[in-house]
Amino acid sequence: MKHEHDASGIRRIYVSEDTLLPPSQQTEVNVRVTRRAPQSLAFTGLLENDEVSGLRHVYTARSLIPAKFTGIMVPVLNTEKRSQVIAKDTDLGEVQIVEVIDEVKNVKENPTKSLIPLEKDAIDKILEKMPEDMTEEQRGKVQDLLVKYRALSPLETTTLDARISWNIG
Repeated sequence: MKHEHDASGIRRIYVSEDTLLPPSQQTEVNVRVTRRAPQSLAFTGLLENDEVSGLRHVYTARSLIPAKFTGIMVPVLNTEKRSQVIAKDTDLGEVQIVEVIDEVKNVKENPTKSLIPLEKDAIDKILEKMPEDMTEEQRGKVQDLLVKYRALSPLETTTLDARISWNIG
């Protein structure tokens, strides 16, 4: 019997049909998400990348799983130099519940004055380290990106300095 952990926001994801995985490439695989009862509500989830049990050098890619139970495609990577078949009902792992936030479509609707002081200070420190020969337009684009994606990463300047490399042109 397959286990589902509705109370903790965890469900399992399984391959829906036998699928041929060509050598050394990624393939979209049809999957389904378990549910405890027909009335179970679907939720948006996250499947972390992991090795697929029972297959050599086959990995799931980190994937956002839509709020439905069937008709879902996830990327699976076969790094072997030979084709392999991933069998129907192969367990690909747990789907963790996630909260989806809306992307800021227009940064102008979310100006820097709406930032908390810590965010503003962190962005200002990063902008101070940008090349002096940047135009105001380039500087504005960098600032817009930092404001737009501030929720994706903590705005600690040491963390951002280490993780962001700029290619501004």
